[in-house]
Amino acid sequence: MKLLKRSLVVLGIIGLVVLGFLVSMAWLESQNEKAVEEISDMKNISRVEKDDKKQLEGRNETVVPENVLDAYTVAADKPRALYVDKLGIAARTLPMGKNSDGSMQAPLGIYDAGWYAKSAVP
Repeated sequence: MKLLKRSLVVLGIIGLVVLGFLVSMAWLESQNEKAVEEISDMKNISRVEKDDKKQLEGRNETVVPENVLDAYTVAADKPRALYVDKLGIAARTLPMGKNSDGSMQAPLGIYDAGWYAKSAVP
């Protein structure tokens, strides 16, 4: 009886840990989406339809402040930033998808790097 009780307690604890992990991953993903939206707002890019965003890709030359990269968080298994020390490059790695015409999306700003989110993790 004691063994059954202990087993149930252990299973309950494991369940709570797994649930906590899943909730934290969902929260991190929503924070990432919010950060992308905030950067778009910061760069004075109006919210536009997906088809129109393609026209804006790679055209924003606004330098991203250093504190934005410091505050940029992603899930532990996703790429966060690209660093090339010899060239002084430090760029956020933003998750990208496809445009409505099937072409790959690119970051709106020239100081960000893109990563196709449905591909292998770099």
